[in-house]
Amino acid sequence: MKISAEDIRKATNDLKEAKRKQFNTLPNWHGIPKIKFIYRGISDPLIVYHRKCFNATKVEDIFLNDFYENVVQKNPSIEKNNDEFYDAFDKYMYDRQDDIRDLLNKTFKNRRESA
Repeated sequence: MKISAEDIRKATNDLKEAKRKQFNTLPNWHGIPKIKFIYRGISDPLIVYHRKCFNATKVEDIFLNDFYENVVQKNPSIEKNNDEFYDAFDKYMYDRQDDIRDLLNKTFKNRRESA
């Protein structure tokens, strides 16, 4: 049995795809330009901003209470963990991208000062 060049290309592409899925970098976190999202399976996802990594879950948690108070409670049609909830949270985070960048910059500055 001969292995064709096409078979080798397909196997190589399959391997690359498996590696990409294992450590999946998505384009923009909540649609915010220049903040990349890294999905890591069961581990907390990361966001990358100015080549620095931050725990995405912890950053989201900072904004989540305000999101519940100002969006979810005022819109009873938004139920937790449905598509409308996630779409609304994406929009909420996108609308606060300047606050998020400020938080990340302050966090990084504090890391450098305490090191």
